[in-house]
Amino acid sequence: MGLFDKIIRKSTAEQQAELDRFLDKREREVAPCDDVVCDKDLHYIDDGNPRHQMDVYYPKSAAERLPVMINIHGGGLLLGCKRANRYYCEDMCRRGFVVFCPEYSLLPEVNVFDILRELAAAIDFAMSRADEYGGDISKLYLTGDSAGAYLCVYLAAARRCEGLAKAGVTAPNHDISALGLISGMFYTTRFDKIGIFLPNYIYGRGWKRSLIREFTNPENRKLLRALPPSLIITGDGDYLRGYSRSFYAAAKSAGVECELLDITDVKVIHAFAAMLPESDAGRTANDRTGDFLRRY
Repeated sequence: MGLFDKIIRKSTAEQQAELDRFLDKREREVAPCDDVVCDKDLHYIDDGNPRHQMDVYYPKSAAERLPVMINIHGGGLLLGCKRANRYYCEDMCRRGFVVFCPEYSLLPEVNVFDILRELAAAIDFAMSRADEYGGDISKLYLTGDSAGAYLCVYLAAARRCEGLAKAGVTAPNHDISALGLISGMFYTTRFDKIGIFLPNYIYGRGWKRSLIREFTNPENRKLLRALPPSLIITGDGDYLRGYSRSFYAAAKSAGVECELLDITDVKVIHAFAAMLPESDAGRTANDRTGDFLRRY
């Protein structure tokens, strides 16, 4: 293991410990929803790997079948867990969705091609089980925050972008009706703290000579034109706000049916809609997400 690998692992472990403390505090202070049921740790790949489990959130009672949402947690592809998005999943379930939230393997143990392969399997598994939980499998939505939003983009685009398949991106076997993208980590190769350090971990060494190179730019027109309708969410205080604004402008220019929710009347944190769904900004974003998705 090289020095830089050791630095990455040490920093990631410290950030994960900080996240765990935050989640412990949240669980002491925020009660779970009484009208939402959560079935935990379903294995979407039956290999005993805890990173290949998902939770499903469904209402105790529903008058009709509900659309299916797959929510993908963030963490820069280096950390994070489905537990972090518990309250977001409960919130979206109360808004009328059956919500599946998978874990997935993380850098540097795997690369993004492995992660996307796992998540494609997670989506297919969720759709095979959605009927049991009252889900309407004709309506499938992806939502994600930070790195989860980035993963949503590539999973959805892979359904219709032949170049991504040739580059090694695995597509799920189901079309995605629309996306909800919160504080997206869309840009991975810019000259910034993400693009300087992570591309070799994300795409593998030699990525600049591979077919994926053109698609590492999320403004690639072939990628964008393969996307379903998308709601892009950010706000003042989100440290990746510029990413969301740039991605929205590129998607709009490419003809993607998309909307930008940029909250400016209050300061927000990164991934606020997922991490603090009970906040005023979180409620605004999640109201908008539910309304947007149900149009498609």
